[in-house]
Amino acid sequence: MIFLFSSIALVASSQSIDESFGPKILWHGRINEAVTLANGNTIVAGDFDYLNGASAKRIARLNANGEVDNSFHIGSGPDDDVQSFISTSDGKLLVFGGFENFNGTEAIGIVRLNADGSIDNTFNSSLTAGGSVFVLWAGYQSTGKIIVAVGRSVSAGQSYSFSLERLNADGTDDNTFEKTIFPAGVGSSSRISKFAVMTQLQDRIIAVGWFDNFKGHEGVNNLVRLNADGSYDDTFGS
Repeated sequence: MIFLFSSIALVASSQSIDESFGPKILWHGRINEAVTLANGNTIVAGDFDYLNGASAKRIARLNANGEVDNSFHIGSGPDDDVQSFISTSDGKLLVFGGFENFNGTEAIGIVRLNADGSIDNTFNSSLTAGGSVFVLWAGYQSTGKIIVAVGRSVSAGQSYSFSLERLNADGTDDNTFEKTIFPAGVGSSSRISKFAVMTQLQDRIIAVGWFDNFKGHEGVNNLVRLNADGSYDDTFGS
């Protein structure tokens, strides 16, 4: 079990600290996500520049003993916060957050990395800047398509619009998906913040966030289920 504070430690099943795992001290930073892979390595991501004195630009891979794995090469890394990531069966990482560039290459809110940390150039996101873009959450459907919850600034006053969209496996926009859009407005904070793709239920999507009206459906109270194509699933909660 992994606990995340301003540093991280590995806790054994007896709840004692595993002294063989070197805790990584973060100076003026935070970890948003940590996942241990099948091979014993751990990926950590968030908003930090160093882990225990070693350069680590917002995402890093740790060896089983907690030391930074220097064979994971991300170059200059993302230019802003990493919210989270998804590890795929082929060893690649789908990384998302509030960045607009990754290792000097434009990557608006989302990028896919090869197992060695280099950018996977077969994935090119269709999300465009036009102001600050932040990918709050992402998830794969069984088809390989990617659901993304996105926030976009639409004014200098930091007014945001939020949406739920779908990308094809190569990152291009999937216009067959029924997008959900919460328009920006004074005092408006309606959004989908997280979701889960239910592959065992035909790729339906359980979404949570801050909303009480969803595509004309009143009183949904921050929880809805969508069909795989993004349409409202009115069989949920009925």
